[in-house]
Amino acid sequence: MKLQADRGNAAIEFIVVAVFLLIPICYSSIACASTVNEYLIVNSAARNGAREFVLQADETSARAAALAQVRQQLAHGNLGNTTYSIQITCTEHPCFMPDGFVTLQVKGQRKFSVPLLGSVHIPISATQTLAIDALR
Repeated sequence: MKLQADRGNAAIEFIVVAVFLLIPICYSSIACASTVNEYLIVNSAARNGAREFVLQADETSARAAALAQVRQQLAHGNLGNTTYSIQITCTEHPCFMPDGFVTLQVKGQRKFSVPLLGSVHIPISATQTLAIDALR
C-alpha cells in the first residue's frame, strides 16, 4: 500500500537524475561529435590541399593554390573562431623534383567551455604526404 507522503517522489528523483547525469552526458556527446566533425573537415582540407599542390606546374603557384584550397575548405566547414596554421614542406629542393614528397600539415586547437570544469583545449591536426610523380 502506497502512503500519501510518497506521492511525487519519483518525479523529483527523475528531475535530479536528469539535471546531474543526463544533461552533462548529452552536452559531452554533442561536444565529442563536434570535435570529430572538425577533425574530418581538417583532414579533408589537408588531403585536398596536398593534391592541389602536386597538380600545379611550379612551386609558387602550387603553394598559393594549396593554401587557397585549405582555407576555402576550412571556411566552408563553419569551424567558428578556431585558427589553424598551415605548413607545407618538401623533401627535395626545388619541390618538384621527381620522386620527392610534399607534406601539408594543418594544426589548430579547439576550445570548449565545460560547465564546472572551465575551458578545455583540444588539439586538432591533420597531415597529408603525397609523392611528386617522376614524369614531370
